[in-house]
Amino acid sequence: MAIDPAHAASTSFSIAKLDVDTFERVEADTSLTTEAGAVVGFVALVGSLGALFNGFVWLFIASIAITIIGWLIWAWLSAFIAEKLFDVQTTDMGEMQRATGYAYAPQLLGIVPFLGFIGMIWSLVAVIIGMRQAAEMTTVQAIMTALIGFLPAIIAMGIVTAILT
Repeated sequence: MAIDPAHAASTSFSIAKLDVDTFERVEADTSLTTEAGAVVGFVALVGSLGALFNGFVWLFIASIAITIIGWLIWAWLSAFIAEKLFDVQTTDMGEMQRATGYAYAPQLLGIVPFLGFIGMIWSLVAVIIGMRQAAEMTTVQAIMTALIGFLPAIIAMGIVTAILT
C-alpha cells in the first residue's frame, strides 16, 4: 500500500493536537497501519541522525531498528495487557499500532535543542490517549497499560545502547 505523506502529516498533526475523533478514526481504519508505521520509522530516522553524524553507524541503524521493534512490541504488549489485566475485549495489536504510531510524531521536536524532552512527554500523552481510545478503557487504565508495556522496550534500548557505544 502506498503511503500518502500529506495524509500522514495531517493525521500526525491532528493526533499531536490530541484530537480524540482522529484517534477514533485511525484506530478503526485498518488501511492506516502501514502509514502509522511510516510515521514511527520517520521519527526513528530523524531521532537517530545524531548517532550517524557522530560516526556511530551501528548505533544509528540499531536505534532505528529498536524504535520500530519497540513500537511493535509495545503495541502487542498493550493489547495483551488491556485484555488480560483490564478484561478489555475491544482492541487488538493493529488498533494499538495505529493509535500509537501517529502519536510518535511529537518526538520530532527533538531536532530542536532542549525540546526533545517536551516532545517525548507530549508523545507519551498522545500514546496514552491512543491506547485509551483503541481499547475503550479509562485514562488510568491506559496510563497503567502504557507504563507496564513500555518497560521492556526501554530496557532493551538501554542494553543495546550500552553495548554499541
